[in-house]
Amino acid sequence: MIAKRGEPHGTGLGVLRYVVERTIAWLHGFRRLRIRWERRDDIHEAFLSLAFCLITHRHVQRLSGDLFYAGAVTPKVGQETELRADAVRNRARILRIARERLAAGDTSLQLNAIARLAGVGVGTVYRHFPNRHALVEALSTERFRELIAEAQAAVAADDPRAGLHRLLRFALDRMLDDSDFAAVLESAADASAQTSDMRAELDQAVTGLLDRARLSGAIRDGVDAEDVRRLLCGVHHAVHTGGGARRNLYLDVLLEGLRPPR
Repeated sequence: MIAKRGEPHGTGLGVLRYVVERTIAWLHGFRRLRIRWERRDDIHEAFLSLAFCLITHRHVQRLSGDLFYAGAVTPKVGQETELRADAVRNRARILRIARERLAAGDTSLQLNAIARLAGVGVGTVYRHFPNRHALVEALSTERFRELIAEAQAAVAADDPRAGLHRLLRFALDRMLDDSDFAAVLESAADASAQTSDMRAELDQAVTGLLDRARLSGAIRDGVDAEDVRRLLCGVHHAVHTGGGARRNLYLDVLLEGLRPPR
């Protein structure tokens, strides 16, 4: 039942059912009246149409006022907590299934298939992850954190040039091991605020490392964190398409190119 003024809150489903039932009843009533008058003058039919519109408008106004007054679509505190916990469980289950599919060699990560395997509705999956890229970003969170930790360790190293070399080799290894993580790093746009925050944290650490390396004369002027990311993505693409045997050669060319001109 719909909540009235001063009565307990109703549920969103009950409200929707009430609106649908009342609308159907009004439509049936209007249809019966219209059949009776169909042989009358067109003025009568126009009058009935206008009356129906006015009545419907009044009912919608009254219903809307009752709903907002009673807060019928707002869950109770206990229900809200339960819904949040259920959403967390669903998200964890979806991510677990997605990781299992990747480990089994299924890189398609079709959201409909993941919903079926996770035992949740397709709509639930799309609420958490509107597309495959958003799901891949969530799966790449652990890789991002590893890379951030490595960048922060490189900043604290005694030799910034050695720290930069170690960071780039670490990042390339992770990108070659996880093509989806590489795709997230290469993407120009993030699907989630969490990924944007981690990217900003990584850029901050790399910028600090480049500043130290530049002061020590280890790298050329004008190179920033975004340049390094793009260059590393280029090396990843070259290794990925040309074969892993030339991995060290391509990375050495990049590192040599970062050094100041002689």
